[in-house]
This record gives sequence, C-alpha cells and structure tokens, in this order.
Amino acid sequence: MSGILPIKKDGSQSAISDFEEFTALKPGRFGEYLGFTEREVKQLCQEHQCDFAQMKQWYDGYFFRGVGSVYNPNSVMKAIRNHDFDSYWIQTSAAESLMEYISLDFDGLSK
Repeated sequence: MSGILPIKKDGSQSAISDFEEFTALKPGRFGEYLGFTEREVKQLCQEHQCDFAQMKQWYDGYFFRGVGSVYNPNSVMKAIRNHDFDSYWIQTSAAESLMEYISLDFDGLSK
C-alpha cells in the first residue's frame, strides 16, 4: 500500500505505471486490514470479559465478502478500556470543519 492519491496516478509524472486502487468501500483482498475482524473482536471480548453481542451492536461497521464483519478498532478498544459502550467515533475527527460547507446549502446540501 502506498497511500498515493488517485489524482497522482492520473498524472503523467506518476512513478507507478501499473496502479491498482483499493478503497475502504471496495478493499478487495485487504478488507481484513481495515479494522478488527469478528474473530478478533470475539477474542478481545473473551479476554476482557466484555459482552460480544453489545460490541457487535455498537461497532460492527462493514461487511466484506470473504472477510465478514469488520469493526472500528478505535471504538472497540475504547469500549474495552472504559468498560462502556459509547459513540467514540464522534471523537475521532472535527465535524466543525464540515459545518461551514454544510451551512452554505450548496445545491440543497443542508436539506
């Protein structure tokens, strides 16, 4: 994985001639690396005496063919450490930066 932005691969100066792109929505064979797999979460819940059913209800975020459910690792680990299920994902980015664009109501965005 290189982290090269798609705009770079389209330019004539890209150092990669055979570029293959995988995204979070279509990760291909890399799906199991986008978060914790269900097997890993079950094991963590067992080790830390955590309710797996609740963990699944709160943090089971994606499902990829050939991988199954993939969980948000930040939220899973915070729930285990804090002994509390909560919406930890809202603490991972600044939504305020989006509010400026949403309030512009560009092409009905805020409706």
